[in-house]
Amino acid sequence: MNNLYLSVLFLALLGKHKKKTIRLTEELDSYLSKYGRVNSIAKMMAKKSGHLHSVTIDRENCKLIIQNTDVYITKGKLLFRWSESLVKKYFQKPTLTLPNPYYRKASPMCLYSMTDIKRIEGQRDFQRELRMVTLRRAARRSQVLTQIYTNR
Repeated sequence: MNNLYLSVLFLALLGKHKKKTIRLTEELDSYLSKYGRVNSIAKMMAKKSGHLHSVTIDRENCKLIIQNTDVYITKGKLLFRWSESLVKKYFQKPTLTLPNPYYRKASPMCLYSMTDIKRIEGQRDFQRELRMVTLRRAARRSQVLTQIYTNR
């Protein structure tokens, strides 16, 4: 087994889950502990997926715990930074969806990865579009304010 193979395997097992527990076999435990491979596997998983991961060994319970440690924000919080059109353009679908914690029958929560958001915000095209959106918002606010003060 090599680190690349294990990292791809662990990513496949993790899937859309935030945390996954795997039964730890003696062979896997000896491989991971013999060469101190846990940190290098977590780094390769982060490199492959673009999200931060942690891999820990719980020898008492014979478990290997894989966890996505990336930070997620809701769509509402993202809309304070971006506009609806930018969210639709740069995220065709949310990074993660979870059941709504407040209303069972409501639409699921859309969560967006901060790693992806920062990567997108670093692009020049996005910065140009965000500047245009900000200028439009400011113009719209000033227009509303002038209407309020002139109607008095």
